[in-house]
Amino acid sequence: MPASPSTSFRVYLLGVLTSIFLIAPIAVVAPAGAGAKTTDKAGAGQKRDPALRYFKGAHLKAADLSGADLAGTDFRGANLFWANLRYANLENADMRVARLRGAKLQRADLREAGFGLADFTGTDLTRADLRDPYIEDSNFTGVRFIGTSLREGRQEGCRSGQGHPKRV
Repeated sequence: MPASPSTSFRVYLLGVLTSIFLIAPIAVVAPAGAGAKTTDKAGAGQKRDPALRYFKGAHLKAADLSGADLAGTDFRGANLFWANLRYANLENADMRVARLRGAKLQRADLREAGFGLADFTGTDLTRADLRDPYIEDSNFTGVRFIGTSLREGRQEGCRSGQGHPKRV
């Protein structure tokens, strides 16, 4: 059976990321029945490839991931300097120790995401949804929070401005 266009694109994207950013793939194509179902209208009912859920320590500097469904993805220690994550679904993503300097996260869905020791210096979080996050000892110097939803969750030991501790 020929691969669907979405499967072909995932395999192509994984190949590009593997060769450019030296990411070790976990799997090239999800086995039948594996992966979580998508919740967006465009891909309703399709399975997501688990190989596109693991970017631990990846170098994604200036990557364009705008609008991507990256819910539950492991970005621990990833370099996301100047990455475009506008409108991305990062719900429940693990972004501990991630470096997000200058990243564009306008209108991104970051509900229940984990940000321990993350560096948000100069990041744009305009209208981002940060409800119920886990944020600890992270740097928010120069971050834009215009219209950002930041409620509930746990925020401890964060800093902004001149590096003085400030509860976000």
